[in-house]
Amino acid sequence: MPIAMDNSPAKNPPGGLTPRPGRPLPRWMIVVLAIALAVFTARGIWRGISNSIDVKMIYAASLSWAEGGQAYSSSHILERFRQRGGDSQHRLVAERFYSLYPPSTYLLISPLTILDWPAAKWAWLGVNCAAMGVVILLGARLARLASKTEIAWWTIAALMFAPTHITLSQGQLSLVCLALMLGGVALLQDRRDISAGILLALAAVLKPQVGGVLVLALPIARRWRSLGTCAVTGLLVMSAAAARLQLADPGWLGSMFQNISELSALGSGALLESSGWHILIGLESIVSRFTHHLWLISATSYGICALLAALIAWEFWRADNRDARAAFILLCAALSALTLLPGYHRPYDGVVLLPACAVMVRRLVSQRRGGLANVLTLAGLSVFFLPNSAVLGRVLADRLGLGGSVAFQATVMSNQAWGALGVVAGMTLAIRSLARGPTETIDRDVSDSTPISGPRRG
Repeated sequence: MPIAMDNSPAKNPPGGLTPRPGRPLPRWMIVVLAIALAVFTARGIWRGISNSIDVKMIYAASLSWAEGGQAYSSSHILERFRQRGGDSQHRLVAERFYSLYPPSTYLLISPLTILDWPAAKWAWLGVNCAAMGVVILLGARLARLASKTEIAWWTIAALMFAPTHITLSQGQLSLVCLALMLGGVALLQDRRDISAGILLALAAVLKPQVGGVLVLALPIARRWRSLGTCAVTGLLVMSAAAARLQLADPGWLGSMFQNISELSALGSGALLESSGWHILIGLESIVSRFTHHLWLISATSYGICALLAALIAWEFWRADNRDARAAFILLCAALSALTLLPGYHRPYDGVVLLPACAVMVRRLVSQRRGGLANVLTLAGLSVFFLPNSAVLGRVLADRLGLGGSVAFQATVMSNQAWGALGVVAGMTLAIRSLARGPTETIDRDVSDSTPISGPRRG
């Protein structure tokens, strides 16, 4: 059945932490907000000014794509990067300057190449900051955070979330991708299926390993018009991007895969066999502790993810008749978290857990809910509030002399994978709770499963 969306103002239960409308925030909360903003600035923006290593390579490859050059030739894109004001001291080497993203990424980033690198770096930093603002605004809307207290806690959580700092410092694409994803979900709520499909497609082709999984929400929720729009948009963008490369460099596809296989620090298979395996978030970091057969590691990880996706879909279909709107938001939060479990992901991709974080603010501040769903979600999210939680496991292993223990490696050193798994489990249980009755919903003030009538808008 179509997903019902209720856009009426959220009601807040009396008492608790929620102030009456118009009451200002307490001073201590304003101080906490200021501290969170300072941390975000120091660990994200400030480090992005001096680093932004990932967007350097993306910018250089996008420049080559825009000029009709060899976007997957390391020596070529590095030379063009230097000619546009980058690497003035020649510290970078072609062997470590790789082009790894699909052509669609370079098409979407190509407007940035109008600027020389020094200006482009600042521009991208500004884009990431703007994306952060969009994520905070849309996260509050989708989770129905209406009170000042809810919005303040959500803003604090988003600013203190470690993956957002890493995304800004590295100049990564994950925040922009998440902003597009949330924009698509918000448009789905407004029944603007065509526009929603376009945004979700842009997120998927900008960074497929981040934006791709959420597209599953469309067939699960039976939003066929959005799914068709998403498929057509994605195909058009990828075809246009690949066609330009094909004309300039017919061997681009082989070069892209060669880059991926040669870069030991970014090829997940090689990384799993190195000392840096623990920085990966996905299930492969756990499974690889018990076997060194890469095919078995991949098959096991993707098999588990497929089962989890099927379970999430099943629970959604059961809950949809109770509270369609709440079920859909939880579905999107669960699938966003599931994004981290298959394939290759570093800590910056953890920003996709922010929707679950917004949901938890709603459940804890206004509803003061307990239960296993909250415990699992909070435990999983807590890992990503720690700066460098991936490195923490390695430090503890060295200090305690447990680096060779398989049990320690598969638990403490794989803390990010377990954290993401905890969020997936918690959000799935939250969806399941909807089938028990309206008092178990994410928003107990609204339990509307009646489809919105009237034509869908584009």
